[in-house]
Amino acid sequence: MVIRQKHGFAKRSAELFLLVVMLHFIASAGVIDTSYSGKCLTPMFVNLRIHPSHGTKLERVMIGGRPVLETSIVSPGGKFRIHFDTSTASANLPAMVDQNGNRIANSTQQYVDTVAAIFDSVWNTEIGEFNFPAPPSDNGVDGGNEFDVYIQDLGVNSFGYTDWDTNTAVNPTAPNPRYPTWIVIDNDFGKGFRTMGVAAIEVTAAHEFFHAIQVGGAGVWLDDFQYYEMTAESMESRVFPAVKDYVFDIRPYFNYIESSPLYLSYSDQAPGYERAIWGVFLMRRFGTQIMRTWWNDITSMRPWPALEEAITTSNSGIEREFVQFSLWNFNTGTHADTVKYYPDGKLFPPLHIADSQPVAGGSYTFAGASQSYVSHYFLATLNTDSTFFIVSNVNTGDARSAAHNTFGFSLTASQSQQGNSIVYLFSVPDAANWKVTSSTSIGELAASAEEPFPNPFDPAKSVLLFPISEDPSANPHIYIFTSSFSLVSDIQSPVITFAGKRCISWNGLDSKGHRIASGIYFYVISNGNSQQKGKFAVLQ
Repeated sequence: MVIRQKHGFAKRSAELFLLVVMLHFIASAGVIDTSYSGKCLTPMFVNLRIHPSHGTKLERVMIGGRPVLETSIVSPGGKFRIHFDTSTASANLPAMVDQNGNRIANSTQQYVDTVAAIFDSVWNTEIGEFNFPAPPSDNGVDGGNEFDVYIQDLGVNSFGYTDWDTNTAVNPTAPNPRYPTWIVIDNDFGKGFRTMGVAAIEVTAAHEFFHAIQVGGAGVWLDDFQYYEMTAESMESRVFPAVKDYVFDIRPYFNYIESSPLYLSYSDQAPGYERAIWGVFLMRRFGTQIMRTWWNDITSMRPWPALEEAITTSNSGIEREFVQFSLWNFNTGTHADTVKYYPDGKLFPPLHIADSQPVAGGSYTFAGASQSYVSHYFLATLNTDSTFFIVSNVNTGDARSAAHNTFGFSLTASQSQQGNSIVYLFSVPDAANWKVTSSTSIGELAASAEEPFPNPFDPAKSVLLFPISEDPSANPHIYIFTSSFSLVSDIQSPVITFAGKRCISWNGLDSKGHRIASGIYFYVISNGNSQQKGKFAVLQ
């Protein structure tokens, strides 16, 4: 059995392994659900804190404690005490790694110094620049008043964790007690890690220290710990934008967007990482101050109402921002706009289109059911034109109460009486709780300045030519997609001249050498640092 996680609560590597084994034993007995695997064991630990087990030994391991290591240094900025082993026989011995993830001999001190410098940098950013409150002091435990960071071998792809002693609450009678914390990180971030070396130390420090800020400043709402993970994950890209580790974790949200409500509760079982894209969106829209406002409000209210309050303070509303969020998520992947929307949008996974149907000469009804704060994406096609629809449920009352109700809807798309456009009728009993965004405001794949020709295109009779608007830096890549954004062909084509125009050609064959069927297709041409996008029709 291999358990992969990014952070959790444990005392030592052996205890962590014991805890995992025991948790799985309990799960098999029906005590907890481990069907959702994430980066860390946090959901399991939170579950056990809410529903304590009768196994006292397990509870002692879960509560954990500080690792016992051989020595420590204080970071150059004086804010952190870094604990580590120096014995070559220790499994926890820190080491730098090369580009292949192999440990570099005699690099213990370099690794420790790197960790110290990175944590100082994170303090300067999250507290000095972003103005979050500093975590509370542990009053000199384990060497001094500095914040303690322990370097320990956590196993393959286990980045780190943030922990606290439940007996040291600053406000023990509050529903959201605040605690002094400490952090444990891996001792090399080497072979087996999806992000390795210094980059992994950076995002782990940014993520875990934000947990220290959350737990020490806003306190712990145990039933809502997914929001802690959501925002700590999104903070990584804000502190270290060059490191893209968070992209690994947002994939489940994009893949299952129609069944993933934005709001979270303990019963959801999702760890929250997958929804980190929401935090990324908010900070792109409003700056880091909205995250500071949100977590300041969490000191006195649970995360969802605090989120509503923070967005209202920013002169907007949560319904409006969720609709914008759904639009931003549409503009990702191969047709990303990295200037107007997410800078990393090209790295995101394909967004799932729920249904795609032609409406020429008639109509089609897209029907479904939605939970609150979920969006559904549909595509209606008419000859060479297409219209995307984003159907968003914004029932804030349901989300606030975490009722998890399901609401039915139908959207009928039809060819207009004039025959040259698509019109739609949206039917629900509670219209105030829904928003529909059509292609006119989505900014779908815009046609290039010069369209491909002939259009419509018959692969049996000719090739399709795509005019190139800029000087090519190399043979351009062309990607052809179906109307539901399935990749049909990916080729690199030389530039030719036709009727005085520089063009690239395509023979109408898919990646398996088969002639494509009639329908609407989209294309993206990657030409050095520029892109051209558009659509064409195939009629045979």
